Amino acid sequence: MKTKGYQKAQDEIADAREAVRRMVAADTLGAAEREWRNFLEHFARMFNKLLIACKGDTRAYPWFGKKKNEREKNPLLIYLSQARHSNEHSIEDSTEHVTTSITFDGPPGTISIDGPLYDENGNIRISAFSTSSNMTVTHGLTGLRILPVTNRGVTYTPPIAAAGTVIESTPRQICEAAIAYAEELLEEAAQFLDD
Repeated sequence: MKTKGYQKAQDEIADAREAVRRMVAADTLGAAEREWRNFLEHFARMFNKLLIACKGDTRAYPWFGKKKNEREKNPLLIYLSQARHSNEHSIEDSTEHVTTSITFDGPPGTISIDGPLYDENGNIRISAFSTSSNMTVTHGLTGLRILPVTNRGVTYTPPIAAAGTVIESTPRQICEAAIAYAEELLEEAAQFLDD
């Protein structure tokens, strides 16, 4: 395996990690969405750099072929690849803004929430509520939720598990799971480095 290509793949994961850091620290949802898209690009480029590094190496190239096959079967990697394709080749969003908390503040009392609590997608929806005291209801932080993406008529849903662990479909958890996968992949690839 070509050392320069391997180093370029490592650089892409470092850039992906930095995009996640900026996404989490973003002051606006627009900035967070931009960093999500940056993450998708760097993560995809890592695979491309690794492929180039393996080409022509009789030991590394078959290994990469197996990893490419895994990538086509792993729900996390499939989703990330398709989200990146959707970002590049469509005008559809891969994220949406959601309220991540509701705060009830005031003297002790009773809170009654009426109406169906969950919609067809499993999201909590409050249609009406009442309290027995003067209480303030505040919609808290808003965040990003990952959406299904459609490419060439096929819809890809966000993963609900990675490496056997259940994850929420939040950009941060998906990115962290992907980076953990990439770090293991690169550690394994190191065995094929040219001396």
